[in-house]
Amino acid sequence: MKKIFQVDENNQLTRLSESEYLKEAVLQELIESHPELIPSTEINGDESKLILVKREMGIQDSEYGSNRWSIDHLFINSNGVPVLVEIKRSTDTRIRREVIGQIFDYAAHATSYWEIEKLTEEFSSDKQKMIELDLFIQKETPYEDHNQFWESVESNLRSGKIIMLIIADLIPKELKRIIEFLNEQLSPSEIYGIEIKQFKSEKIRTLVPTVIGSTSKAEIKKRVKSSTTPSMTEDEYLESLKISNPNHFTELNHFLDKLKSDFEIKYTGGFGGKANVYIVTDELKIGFLSIWKNGTIEFFFDQLFKKKSDSESLLQEVLVTINELVNSEVRGRRPHVSLGIFDNKEEFLSLNKSIAKIKEIATHNKL
Repeated sequence: MKKIFQVDENNQLTRLSESEYLKEAVLQELIESHPELIPSTEINGDESKLILVKREMGIQDSEYGSNRWSIDHLFINSNGVPVLVEIKRSTDTRIRREVIGQIFDYAAHATSYWEIEKLTEEFSSDKQKMIELDLFIQKETPYEDHNQFWESVESNLRSGKIIMLIIADLIPKELKRIIEFLNEQLSPSEIYGIEIKQFKSEKIRTLVPTVIGSTSKAEIKKRVKSSTTPSMTEDEYLESLKISNPNHFTELNHFLDKLKSDFEIKYTGGFGGKANVYIVTDELKIGFLSIWKNGTIEFFFDQLFKKKSDSESLLQEVLVTINELVNSEVRGRRPHVSLGIFDNKEEFLSLNKSIAKIKEIATHNKL
């Protein structure tokens, strides 16, 4: 067993001996209360902060399935990257190899089936957590508002840009090498192990975190990958849209041309390429719509209809407009529909009119 020493102001020496955690829950509670125990500088290369979405975040095994598993902690960092945390004690036999399959299973299903609304609801349903999120976005992120933040989270989630963390009091050497090997191969996903050793005396407890997996080879590969990935231009987006939607591309193109005359549009690249549509007036600039290159149109009304006295009734008015258009029931603050349900130019024209009505409702009520 290793030991460390502490010297007080009177030059008195206290020996602290390495000690196991009595229960896995003790380490889980420490990470929940003190996410700064995760050394962000060694993982992200900067002082990226973390905000907790939920402990024991449920993960379903199909698009409409119920939760089958839960990840110990889900955080989001300052760059909008989801951070999945699985915690094990060294006495748990699954810490050897099984935990790798476990966290990859969670990651594969989370990136496929988590709707962004599932994450936002963890904050919107809790007033204190919403206050914490407001402060986090203002002070710790480069984003101007909630929409930009959640757009980044969603884009990262859909493109598989996530960080997986296996945290334990001891990472076995076999697992260390597996983590290092995987992190040298993976991109844009990343995986790390974090040892958090505990040293105790009668009155003092000291925690010492160490990152596993941040090898020089992995860092070089990720820097090269990041620096050579181009941003998406409008032409690149349209080309991707044409490949994914060959039967509706002409109508889609007309639809986008109409949007460009009424709204500001920005394009984001990568696997999750999309056109982001913003309402811009003298008083506001708010994103409320994304058109993914796979043909999914997603509305996000978190900021457009903030929680105030009349916002729910206005939101319901907008949802009625969308439901009449798609002849189906969509609900919530982030509904989405497939553009494949629109068969002709007239139906796309109706879609344009419905979007214009949303703008009219929002700007008229100065939301």
